[in-house]
Amino acid sequence: MKKILITTWLTAILAVLFPLVSSSQVIAKLNLPDSRVYVRGTSSMHEWEVAIEKYDVEFSFRNSDNGKMSISNVKAVFAGASVTSENNIMTGKARDALMVREHPEIVFISDGAENVLLNDGKISGTLKGKLSLGGVSKSIDIGFSGNIKGDRILISGSEEVNMADYGIKPPTALMGTLKTGEKVTVELRLSFLIPGDNTGSN
Repeated sequence: MKKILITTWLTAILAVLFPLVSSSQVIAKLNLPDSRVYVRGTSSMHEWEVAIEKYDVEFSFRNSDNGKMSISNVKAVFAGASVTSENNIMTGKARDALMVREHPEIVFISDGAENVLLNDGKISGTLKGKLSLGGVSKSIDIGFSGNIKGDRILISGSEEVNMADYGIKPPTALMGTLKTGEKVTVELRLSFLIPGDNTGSN
């Protein structure tokens, strides 16, 4: 009888605590109108830039009491066909190089980071994950920084990517006289909305 009472008591406590633990993990949703993703590179004639206009990024986070937070379940999906620039030729060349018909999505997936620094609303850390580009997946580390204010998280990050590592041939134009470099820099300025005040910041 005593064992049954103890089991019942423990079950009741877990039933109460489990929702509290679950609710402490918050899902951040991308605010697309306030976000920007650019890819910048060089060529034999000038520097170039394209933007990615359609994408979705989502992650979960949990705060701790030691000035750190954990990020988990990171997934970013970018539509290759939404790559665009002010130069129509460059837009077409970039989409061809990305093989958007065969591989329409560029995907980054990460389990997250456990020790993201959180200090006075400012965050910084590194995400280790896999980038799938042109049908090839490779491990990649992306450093980021940002800040939390009210119901928003603003995150910035940049990473150099060698297109040759993913089997992508750098675009050329003007009968081959304009040749782009193998390495490009992906720059992200992302805005996220979070439900309620779960940040611990003012």
